[in-house]
Amino acid sequence: MPPGMKELKCLQTLSNFIVSKGKVSTLTDLKNLNFLGGELSISGLENVDRDTSFSKMEVLKLENCENCTSLPSLGLLSSLKHLTIKGLMKLKSMGAEVYGEDCSKPFQSLEILCFENLPEWEYWDTKLEENDIVAGFSSLRELSMDCVNAKNGLMKSMQLRLAFLSWC
Repeated sequence: MPPGMKELKCLQTLSNFIVSKGKVSTLTDLKNLNFLGGELSISGLENVDRDTSFSKMEVLKLENCENCTSLPSLGLLSSLKHLTIKGLMKLKSMGAEVYGEDCSKPFQSLEILCFENLPEWEYWDTKLEENDIVAGFSSLRELSMDCVNAKNGLMKSMQLRLAFLSWC
């Protein structure tokens, strides 16, 4: 985002926001843009470690993003403790991209994970390691899924996840 754009308090459309390295564009720039509507893509989340305001986020709720078809690299948010994904009507899969490319410990602080009202969700890449141990989610205490879709292995993925939680 060009410098000074965050001052456009009545901005209604912003199709793509790129989190940059350094102080050029940080997620705090979006904080006061209350009139944004429509579609918004946020990319460059691999740079959140350089954006201290975002890397310390503990709670994130992605709700009613009806046209959202994929998720960003949320696994890179090292301080995230509670994640809710709700009402993403067109989300079909949660692939490896959600863990973050080359992230050795995705979701390392996540304690609560909630999925709700995801009618098209068919696939969850559980990122299994060689010995069938689920990678990431080392701090997970609570998993809530109110959206189960039996297509294409989601039930199998869910069973693996629940077995993992029972083992902890």
